[in-house]
Amino acid sequence: MFLGVLKLSFFSILILGLLWFYTYPLNFWEVNKCFDSSIRNARAKLHYERFGNPNATTKMILVIGLGTGWGWWQKQVDFLLQNSTCYNNIEMLVLDNRGTGQTEELPCQFAYTMNDMALDTYSLLEQLNWIGNNTNYNLHIVGQSMGGLILNEMVRIEKSLFPNREKSYFSTVTLQNTFRTTWSSHGFVMLDTIIFFGKTIFSRFLSVEKRMEIVFQQMFSPNHVTTNFTQLMETYSKLFKRDQLFGTIKQTLGITLHYQSEQSFMESYKRIPKILLISSKIDRMVRGSNTRHMYDLLTSNNSNHTVILVKEFENGHIINAEQHETFNEFLFSNILE
Repeated sequence: MFLGVLKLSFFSILILGLLWFYTYPLNFWEVNKCFDSSIRNARAKLHYERFGNPNATTKMILVIGLGTGWGWWQKQVDFLLQNSTCYNNIEMLVLDNRGTGQTEELPCQFAYTMNDMALDTYSLLEQLNWIGNNTNYNLHIVGQSMGGLILNEMVRIEKSLFPNREKSYFSTVTLQNTFRTTWSSHGFVMLDTIIFFGKTIFSRFLSVEKRMEIVFQQMFSPNHVTTNFTQLMETYSKLFKRDQLFGTIKQTLGITLHYQSEQSFMESYKRIPKILLISSKIDRMVRGSNTRHMYDLLTSNNSNHTVILVKEFENGHIINAEQHETFNEFLFSNILE
């Protein structure tokens, strides 16, 4: 009996040790290779795309949310390519976070933390020479949903990564339908979101079309889905064919484990000149009070930065796709002013 308990304890410790080892972040600054619109850092090969003028000093980085690739930013890419003023003055970077899209899944890692993905993004920016080596680009970073959590983490750790730099690399941080942490009354997961995650997992046994329908109903307003269903299917079918189930689960675990205190959140953003906060009224993923709560925190810390709160979007979770005309006008006008 005693020997059996001893064996069970040994194997339990061994398993927990392996999970800790593979989850603990390693050094992300050892970039080994750059090819085919991807980089390989110490842990992951990251897929990315660049659009616009490579000689522009204004750079825009778009960080997507949970469980999908950069294709949800397609409306912003199209706007950049079709607007000569934006095209000539901005270079845009989009990427697939680890475990999603064309970025590889890491089979031995238990969870993808916000710190993991923040360091992934930093390693990419450094590899592209957008930061470091006395570069002087005007960087604007945009995060959607979980992408906003990644941005919060990037802002939080920037000073420790670049202790000799007085100013932040980022001129503007835009948070769209995001939150500070799930461990607050404002960020606590809605029942609707939990049900959706369950549907997403079980929908893996269904057709791609059925999976898309489930996601559209959750991410967009009912009227938008009814009116544009065929177009949505055509536009986003490639994204769903690249879905990675375990990547989505690991990102979900990363969100669940993530915590940032109010004080840390406020202190982090003191170095950012401008923060844009965007939310929608028909959001079935994130509570609308999140954005108001972040606004209250950011305007109470007596900093000199500008905080702009936008609550005018009458649509679902993915504002940048559903109401892209208004979203693009607001975003690009703030970046180019």
